[in-house]
Amino acid sequence: MKRFLTLICAAMMASATSVVAAGYPEKPVKLIVPAKAGGALDTVARLISVQLEETLGVPFPVVNVKGGASAIGIRQADDADQDGYTMLVTHQQMLVIGASGLLGFNPLDKFDGVGQTGLMENYLVSYKGAPFSNISELKDYAAANPGEVNAGVNIGGLGHLVMLQIADGLGVDFNYVNVPGGGAAKLKSLLGEFTHVAILGKGKFAGREELVPLAVLADERSAAVPDTASAGEEDFPARFQLAFWWMMGKGVPAEAKSIIEQALGDIMAKESVQAEFVERGIDAPLHLNAAETSASLDEQMANYAASVSAISGN
Repeated sequence: MKRFLTLICAAMMASATSVVAAGYPEKPVKLIVPAKAGGALDTVARLISVQLEETLGVPFPVVNVKGGASAIGIRQADDADQDGYTMLVTHQQMLVIGASGLLGFNPLDKFDGVGQTGLMENYLVSYKGAPFSNISELKDYAAANPGEVNAGVNIGGLGHLVMLQIADGLGVDFNYVNVPGGGAAKLKSLLGEFTHVAILGKGKFAGREELVPLAVLADERSAAVPDTASAGEEDFPARFQLAFWWMMGKGVPAEAKSIIEQALGDIMAKESVQAEFVERGIDAPLHLNAAETSASLDEQMANYAASVSAISGN
């Protein structure tokens, strides 16, 4: 009798899950963006949210939840019901605070990636009139003046880790200046010459003669800024291409995840969407499906965990 009741309960739960997903989505799906409005992550979320509404017929409102180096928004997404009506739109910052312990849990134990929409190149940037105008000069100057190069970062965040990797790769020491916020805050700090270097996307410095890109943080030069050296050719290890991930809780019905995965693929296949991505400064409007996204997340999480461990001396 006990086994019979167990089977009945299991069947009822499976049936309920199928019913939930069968008409999904039937109401607005909240998109939690763990960052303030106006940055690259917010831009991608809002661009795709409009397309999702057109594709699936319900609103996908973006809710910006800033604070805690993204931890507050990620925890809020984790606390939400596992019904498919709350999603997390995030990038590598999630992995960094997961690896460092700031988040309090491994995000890949809590969420599944259902797709990646876009990849954005990032650059090490300085200002015109700084004591250096390329990577070689930066290395020489920083070596001769230990701790005097002010690097604008969000202490404990993704950019901070990448900047530490840059310094380590060049064999120099920077002075890390806390500049909370996204690229706009880093840009303002550079223009005011409060900091010497910062990590920015192309959209923040393109066309500004007062700023000098020192290197693209990739293996090869960027077609968008062909005169700027790459980290690969300068032989230092820091690589930083921002990936935009769409996450759903582990407990969300598989059918709901599949519907979102398919919708994201259809959206990113549109030439008009790809063109808008490039126009907004998202250099590579590529799409990864759920399996590809999960593989990328696992690989990058392992890399960030190793970097955090090496930097902390553990």
